[in-house]
Amino acid sequence: MTKVVLLQEALAKRQGVVQGFEQTSESLKLMSGVAFRDGHEVKATILREYSKKLLEHVETEIKPILVLLTKQIENLNKMRDEDYD
Repeated sequence: MTKVVLLQEALAKRQGVVQGFEQTSESLKLMSGVAFRDGHEVKATILREYSKKLLEHVETEIKPILVLLTKQIENLNKMRDEDYD
């Protein structure tokens, strides 16, 4: 496999992780609302905070990796295109 293909696979996997985390965060928000409605304020607060932490992790840890992988793929594609010229 070429480097580009490997990087594209890594990018796709991490994009899937981001989507999974975002869906989980949304589910936690919904569960928080249900817990609050049922009078479980402490549980609701914990769920909301966990949801926020999950999204913060995505923004600070995972998305920067996506940017780097995308740049590496673009650079390798440019180098490949230059080689064909």
